[in-house]
Amino acid sequence: MDEPLPPVAGKAAGVPTPPWLQPERAPRRVRVPLSQETVVDAALALITEEGLDRLTMRRVSDRLEVSPGALYAHVRNKEELLQLTLDRVMGELSLPEPEPGRWAEQVKEFARATRALLSRYPAVAQMSFGQIPSGPNAVVVFEGLLAILTAGGLSGRDAAYAAELVAGYVKSAVFEASVWREADAQGASVEQRLEQARAYLSALPAERFPNLTTLAGPMYDASPGDRFEFGLDVLVGGLTRLTGPASGPAG
Repeated sequence: MDEPLPPVAGKAAGVPTPPWLQPERAPRRVRVPLSQETVVDAALALITEEGLDRLTMRRVSDRLEVSPGALYAHVRNKEELLQLTLDRVMGELSLPEPEPGRWAEQVKEFARATRALLSRYPAVAQMSFGQIPSGPNAVVVFEGLLAILTAGGLSGRDAAYAAELVAGYVKSAVFEASVWREADAQGASVEQRLEQARAYLSALPAERFPNLTTLAGPMYDASPGDRFEFGLDVLVGGLTRLTGPASGPAG
């Protein structure tokens, strides 16, 4: 009986192909059909990996292996791409049905969930400044947040301003944290810089700077999470005052 032929892979793996045989070609990459969704996916991946400053229509098209002109069949320009990318991320948020008895805690839960989401996409937090989130997902999110605020007793202008205030607080916290992380990667660690600041303030003349020398430790020893929760308590605590009998008329 004839001996079975050895498999191509196995003992022969790594042996050069003889010149009279055609070497096996690398599998050809299957291009994903171009659509608005794939364009937004590519833009989100690009800014997440390389930062918002690196986002251009050409770089997105290079990532998708298409000509830049092919993108314009799905997005009008970079501004629209930014809006679509922001709305794509907003679509990952979901809000519960309002519970009037715990509306304040629901606002905090929304803020924490938004912070956790944007922390995965810090460039999106950056791009959201100066943008009016008006995409389909954004309007659903803000309708849900306004429903919680109005269920708690805020109305009119107070609820509208409160929704913007909460969103702005979260975006600012995430963006600042990303700036710290970027600086951390380029030089001294955050811990080293905080320690330098504490040492400097503690060494100031106490008779002239009694508060700074006394509070140098607390000013720079809280984690970002502690600071975020403190600010959230202050913010929501202020909103609860607007729902009491002493609150002014809502516009």
